[in-house]
Amino acid sequence: MRIRIRFKRIIKLSIVRMQVFPRSQAAIMRQILPVSFMAILVSISACKEEAPFVGTSLTDTVWNVIEIEGVTATLGMEARYLDLVLAGNGPRIGGFAGCNRFSGSYEIIEEHMVFGDVALTFRSCPRGMEQEKRFFAAIQNTRRFKHEGDNLTLFDSDGKVILTFEAVHFRI
Repeated sequence: MRIRIRFKRIIKLSIVRMQVFPRSQAAIMRQILPVSFMAILVSISACKEEAPFVGTSLTDTVWNVIEIEGVTATLGMEARYLDLVLAGNGPRIGGFAGCNRFSGSYEIIEEHMVFGDVALTFRSCPRGMEQEKRFFAAIQNTRRFKHEGDNLTLFDSDGKVILTFEAVHFRI
């Protein structure tokens, strides 16, 4: 309905313009067609609805650490959040632990998650090393996970929460 009304207005304006300024038909068509085409594109894009947000993917998402064993995580070096990324194209992880970057592997079977060996850079930082040790210990003790929307929670074998994460959404 909106497309027809806008298109009719453009045609009417074009007809009025033709009557006021008589030109050859080809010259008139060269002016009308691009304007009409743009009007149709604008009308169609205005009618488009955005897909509803259904939640964050577990993989290929940057997960900021919120708590380690119930203690609020502090920012690492360079005022960066500790983070974790689970690769979707293979069982690989990567991230920032507060001082050092790390990579490794993981395995998920239903609600169970286990991390394999982790390789990390060997920087020594003036602060945050204790938190980094607790983070890696929690990673190695992970046995189960729960993913709800923008939240990821990791549990140990006793069902105790050892890590909580929040998804990061980048604006482009």
